[in-house]
Amino acid sequence: MTPRRSQADRKAQTRKALLDATIQSLVEVGYAKTTTTEITARAGVSQGALFKHFPTKEALLSVAAADLCASLFPKFRKAMRSHSKGKDPIERAIRGLWSVFKTDEVRVLHELYAAAPTEPGLREALVPVLATHREKIQAEGKLLMPELASMPNFDAAVDFVVTAMQGAAIVLFAGYEKGREQALLDGLVLLVRAAPLLLDVANSTREP
Repeated sequence: MTPRRSQADRKAQTRKALLDATIQSLVEVGYAKTTTTEITARAGVSQGALFKHFPTKEALLSVAAADLCASLFPKFRKAMRSHSKGKDPIERAIRGLWSVFKTDEVRVLHELYAAAPTEPGLREALVPVLATHREKIQAEGKLLMPELASMPNFDAAVDFVVTAMQGAAIVLFAGYEKGREQALLDGLVLLVRAAPLLLDVANSTREP
């Protein structure tokens, strides 16, 4: 006889089903078509059940985004750690990270970023999620590159590189630069090499 599940187990299962359905919908049909109706149909639950677990659609999306970030970070870590192998650690690190930036999960996050400016509720819900993810990326960078971690501009350099890579990924997702992936990667490698110097120059121009 199958043991009867507790109420807590049922709640956890429903919550997981909703989050899995949300991410699946975002990947397969995109942000615009990921409605609460679409999500509940995929999860096999009612609209009422959704709003028992998440007060708003934006709250559900923010938790889904947090889950996406959490699932990506081990991949980022593995890719970034590959910088210690080979003769050109910067290029190896960039190519490893790029393999993660091209995934559907990252594309979904970019869709949420793009929607946030015109949807205040979504923007507000995403701010703490993305801030936490950013801090984790910076912390991992310090572990991987201790010889650079003490420089004043290190966190800004990491932000600079990640933002540049996000922009390159968006361009490729949109199909604008089809066939130019190698050129974009070469450009990213140059940006990484130049980032500390560029930030030093920028800071020096702001000094009184």
